[in-house]
Amino acid sequence: MADLSLQQATTIVEASLRKGRETGCAPLAVAVLDAGGHLKAFAREDGTGIIRPQIATGKAWGALGMGAGSRTFARRVAEQPQQQAFFAALNAMSDGRVVPAPGGVLIREGDGGAVIGASTAGVWKGMQPLDSLSREFTVVAYDRRESGASGGRVERLSWQLFAEQAKHVLDHLGIRKAFVLGGCMGCSVATAFAARFPEATQGLILHWPVGGYRWKLNGGDRLARHVRFTRENGLAGVVKRAHAGKSVWQDPEAGPWA
Repeated sequence: MADLSLQQATTIVEASLRKGRETGCAPLAVAVLDAGGHLKAFAREDGTGIIRPQIATGKAWGALGMGAGSRTFARRVAEQPQQQAFFAALNAMSDGRVVPAPGGVLIREGDGGAVIGASTAGVWKGMQPLDSLSREFTVVAYDRRESGASGGRVERLSWQLFAEQAKHVLDHLGIRKAFVLGGCMGCSVATAFAARFPEATQGLILHWPVGGYRWKLNGGDRLARHVRFTRENGLAGVVKRAHAGKSVWQDPEAGPWA
């Protein structure tokens, strides 16, 4: 966080302590450092050990210095024993200030601190991006229009409209710039977002873009079936069929409205 105010730091401390009490944690010591690694706010609950302030500060300082949460360091040491030499050297170089144990959280705001996902289901199920990325980033997941539970409207949709709605989500959350994550059809939304809002795009992460000749033939055939159904049954028939809630891939005749 580039310009961390005392009020913000105090809010982080108070929220951390409150969460600790809600989850039944042992007494906590919470240290918040600014971007330069200097202590901004600190609180130590009754019952904590006498070196807990140093431990809390060391976890925070290590997360800030290495650009990742200290849980990542602990996992690396546990999963890759050869990393122990690296962390021993790191500890020596930092005069013992790095504590490679869970508890140090890197908080980012604005530039480089958020990821907005244009697709979080389907192709993402095996990757679980919300669980993995949220350890280090603020992750925002949103449903494309007509991809959630609010189907049934008959209106013209476009990649640009989807991108504008994603930008509205970021604006509402006060996020100026984010990495834009797209999977499968979400890649089209992600690239449309980057083209429409380059100033808000920290970078693009595209996984499994759809396309190709066979995919276009398949999509064209489904659209043709929808057009024939519309001509035969009118828009009222389309609305009635769309209320069944099936996607265009499950029921091409209903079209991309469900």
